Amino acid sequence: MCGAHPGRQNVIARRRIHALIPVKNPAFGKSRLAPVLDAKERRALCQFLARRTLDICAEAFGAQMTIVVTSAPDVARYATQAGVQLVPEDAGADDLNAAIALGIGRARLDGADAVLVVPADLALLDIAELRAAAEAIPAAPGCLIVPDRRETGTNLIGLAPPDAKLLSFGELSSRRHADLAARAGYKVRFHRSAALALDLDTPEDYAAWRRGWARTEEEAGPRA
Repeated sequence: MCGAHPGRQNVIARRRIHALIPVKNPAFGKSRLAPVLDAKERRALCQFLARRTLDICAEAFGAQMTIVVTSAPDVARYATQAGVQLVPEDAGADDLNAAIALGIGRARLDGADAVLVVPADLALLDIAELRAAAEAIPAAPGCLIVPDRRETGTNLIGLAPPDAKLLSFGELSSRRHADLAARAGYKVRFHRSAALALDLDTPEDYAAWRRGWARTEEEAGPRA
């Protein structure tokens, strides 16, 4: 695996920003996609997205500043092979906020000044946009929120310093996160990015991703 680009990594390393990836067991993930994908297909999709997210974060932040929280043995093995920090979660755990809190605990022990929480279902995630989001986290105390494409949910959240009490993922979380952070004295900044706005929660999201994928393949043209 390649290391992060030196110039951009220096900003992330200097501010000691850690990427935190909570990964639900792929065997149970994306149940809302059942109308368009069967159980085997949903598991394969979750595995693909988890590995891709892990690889992109390790490239953007460096493996040692990437933390994966999961109860899934296959994801844990991949994380270990990739050299990132692994925080095991109890089997059957299904609380996103609790999983992120575990990761924040590890990040604080590792001396992190900030964390960027990166869910493993951002279909258009790329390295440049991820680095840009990390660098946009306001100076401490600061909170960065990347909303979903509907402007209601939270796709990424950056916290400097990390504080699990400010986490409240769930329906309509972007405004809730902003209010919690503001009440705690954090400067709140919204950061919008098309590449970070599409999370695969619903059949509509999946269809939007597939339409974009098809356009990309068409533009690339035939392969030899």
